[in-house]
Amino acid sequence: MMSRKISLIQYLPLTHTRATFRLLSKLQKSGIQTILDLEDSAQDPFSKEETIKLKAKARCDLIEYISSERFQKQRFDANPFIRINASSSDFFNDDIELVNKLDQCHFPLKGIFLPKCESSQQIQNLSDHIPETVKIIPMIETVLGYQNAEEIISSNVVEEIHYGHFDYALDSQQWPFLDPVHNEYWGIIDDLVNLCSNFNKTYIHTPFPFMNDKNLFWAMVAFMQRRYKETKIIYCTLNSELSFSNSVDDSIGLNFINYPTEKTILTHLANEIISSYEQGRANKRSFGTSVDRFIPPHQYFAAKNFLQSFESLGD
Repeated sequence: MMSRKISLIQYLPLTHTRATFRLLSKLQKSGIQTILDLEDSAQDPFSKEETIKLKAKARCDLIEYISSERFQKQRFDANPFIRINASSSDFFNDDIELVNKLDQCHFPLKGIFLPKCESSQQIQNLSDHIPETVKIIPMIETVLGYQNAEEIISSNVVEEIHYGHFDYALDSQQWPFLDPVHNEYWGIIDDLVNLCSNFNKTYIHTPFPFMNDKNLFWAMVAFMQRRYKETKIIYCTLNSELSFSNSVDDSIGLNFINYPTEKTILTHLANEIISSYEQGRANKRSFGTSVDRFIPPHQYFAAKNFLQSFESLGD
């Protein structure tokens, strides 16, 4: 069995506030940290107008809920993080206003996850506009952010960094997206973990994409514990069933498979992801699911881009 206790963190959507807070409290009691998500889960990837409405509603519902008499009377012991929108987005200023409102309401916000961070200046700009007690966790999830990773990770403001593989895969034009079962997947992670080790920072791993495969998740955890012995790591999940699952025997290895390169296989995978996303995107949610994996819109658009690239070549 695992020899070390591991740290877990789970994303929670802010589209259904009351249900989210019920789960948040349950996770917190089990020692699992949480991230309230104002970015990817509060959007319609196909409609900017609907996205504006969803984000505005998420912010409004959150303030309304924590200001309610019912919430004020209960004992709330959790201290969640919140993922805001990127500093380059149209929603950043509204999110900063929300963070300050949360502080005024004495909401115990632990920190902010900053998406698509690409410089230490972005971190400092955010730090200048939020309470001093709120931590900032930069998310490295673009090619430029990866190129500037040392500058970002070495910042005195930063204690943890989070790798966002879905955004990075889309920005770097990967197809198909690399998964933990591909050797190539670990290259960028090696670099980020080593930088975290050098600067004594915590590495927060990208969300695990195979939501129902507990054995693979724990095999990945065991693999990372053996590979990165000197670095503190927090493992990110997307569903509570995985978060609450027990560890398995770490003798189960992480079996690698070959990264596909044949055009026919790549085309089949692209069509499969597109179909699965469209069928699994219930109630116009941002994300989709298939039988075996979580499908973010990033992966859907990458599949579309891949197929269109052949069409544009007349292939």
